[in-house]
Amino acid sequence: MMRERESVQKQHRFTRSDAVCGRRHPDPPCPLPFRRSTSASGQQAASRFTVNRHEETSARSSRPLLVRGPRVRCASVAGSDEDRRAVAEYWNHNTAYHSELLEAVPHRASRILDVGCGDGLLLQKFATKAASVTGIDPDPSAVARARARVSDTPHAHIIAGDVLTAPELDGRHFDLITCVATLHHMPLVTALERLRELLTPGGRLRIVGLSANKTVSDWIVSGALVLPIRMMSRIRREAGYPEMVTEQPCESLAEIRDVAGSMLPGNRIRRRFYYRYTLNWSKPLSTLMR
Repeated sequence: MMRERESVQKQHRFTRSDAVCGRRHPDPPCPLPFRRSTSASGQQAASRFTVNRHEETSARSSRPLLVRGPRVRCASVAGSDEDRRAVAEYWNHNTAYHSELLEAVPHRASRILDVGCGDGLLLQKFATKAASVTGIDPDPSAVARARARVSDTPHAHIIAGDVLTAPELDGRHFDLITCVATLHHMPLVTALERLRELLTPGGRLRIVGLSANKTVSDWIVSGALVLPIRMMSRIRREAGYPEMVTEQPCESLAEIRDVAGSMLPGNRIRRRFYYRYTLNWSKPLSTLMR
C-alpha cells in the first residue's frame, strides 16, 4: 500500500521546471490517499467528477490569453461601426492636470482654444463644459485622431496647422487658452506673444509645460522625484496615443519665469509634480480700453 501511494505521488508531482518550460502536467495529488469506491453511487460520483474536470480543462484551454496593459475606458460604440475609435481615455503626466484645466473654464458660453491638442482627449472633455472648443496641432496623425474623437461634437473644431501662423485663427479671440506640454516645441517669446494676442480681455491662459534642468537645484529636485514619479506611473499604468510627438525642452524654469514675468505681468508659475510646471495668467480687462 505504501509503495502504491509513493508511485501515485511521483506520477502526480508538480515541479517548478514543468511550469517554466510550459509542459502539461496533471493536477497535484490530494494529501489523503484516494480509494476508488466499488458502490454504484460512488462510481457515478467519480464519473461525474471526471466529466466536470474534463469540461473545466477544455474551457480553460480555449480561453483567450489576456495581456496586461494600460487601463483604458472606452465609451459605448453605436451599432457595429468600428470607426468610432479614439474614445479611449488614458492617463499620463499630461492628463494628470486635465482636472485643473477643466476647472479653469470660465462659463458655459466660453470659447476655448487648446494648443497642441494631440489626439483631442482634453478637447473632448472641454466640449462638455463650453459652447465652442477649438484644437490646433501641426501633426497630421494627431489631427486625424482628434477629428475622429470629436466627430459627433458639432461645437468642436480641429485645425491642422501651427498656432503661430494659422490663418484660421486670424481675428479670433478665446476666453480660455490651454497649452499642455506644447510650449517647449515653439520659440518661447514668439509663442507667448501669440497666445496673449489670441486671448480676449479677461481671458485665461493655462500652460502645463516642461523645463530643462540647468541649475544645481533643478537637478536635485528632478532627481528626488524620479522614484515617486516612476511609482505613480506604474500604479496608474501610464500610456498615451500612438506616434505621440515629443521633444526635449531648452529653457530652464528660471528662464521661463523671467520671460513670462516681463510679458505676462501678474502670472503665477510653479514647479509641479511629473516634471512639469504650471503657468496661470489672466489678461487684464484694461486692454479693452486701449
